[in-house]
Parts: sequence; structure tokens; C-alpha cells
Amino acid sequence: HYCSFTEILILYYVPNGYVANDDGKVYSDFAINTEDWETIRELAAILWRVAQVVNLLHGDYVTISLVYPMLGTLLKQLSSHRPVSLQDERRDVDLYTIEAKDMEPHMAEARESLRAGIIERFFTNIRENDYIKIGIATLLDIR
Repeated sequence: HYCSFTEILILYYVPNGYVANDDGKVYSDFAINTEDWETIRELAAILWRVAQVVNLLHGDYVTISLVYPMLGTLLKQLSSHRPVSLQDERRDVDLYTIEAKDMEPHMAEARESLRAGIIERFFTNIRENDYIKIGIATLLDIR
């Protein structure tokens, strides 16, 4: 069962014992515990850098000379030995950083899977002729 962000907040902030439905289920039966919140925070930290790159690349005139360097930077950020960071929504701290060694194993595996998927999609099995076209396009871009 997937919950919207609003549902998650309700589940977290509604007092225990509050009846949610006519069937007697209470919100506390579905409440997210501390470990679940840490998993959500780790996932958000992994995806924060991806979201930054997507925001930078969503323009009308994005060229390959911008895409490849951004993907290269993203791949460095997703390296398994690097910490992950995210901007705290409450803005009470600038960045929240999670060291790579402190990540949950399944989150580290998800991060590596994301990194491998980007490499496979954009950097593997590219024909030599395409590399030449990419090089020419990059050289001709005046930015």
C-alpha cells in the first residue's frame, strides 16, 4: 500500500488511538516508525542530486554538451563511497549529510542500482560513430 506525502504526515502526527475508519483501524496501526523515517530520509538524500540535475536539464534548448557533464557529476555523487546530502525541508540546517558507511544496506544497493542504470543508459553500448557526433556537437556548442 503506497501513501501520499499528506497521508504519511497524517499517519505520523495523528495521536495514537485515533480511529481512522469505521472498521476500527486506527492511524497508529499504520504509523511510520523511526527506522522508516530514516529510510525515507536516505532515499530523499539519494534522489536529491538526481532532482537537481533534472531541474537543470528540463529547458527547451538542452544540448549534449550540457547533458554529459551533468551526468558525469551525478555519477560521481552516486558513487558508493561518497556521502549523500539533502536540503532539509524545514531549512533549519543547510544540508543534511549521510555518510556512505551509515546508509542502510538496501539504500546503498538502490543507489548503486540507480548509478548502474544511468551508466548503462547513457555510457554503455554507444557506437563509435555516435561518440564522434557527440564530440562534434560538444565542440560546436558555444556555451
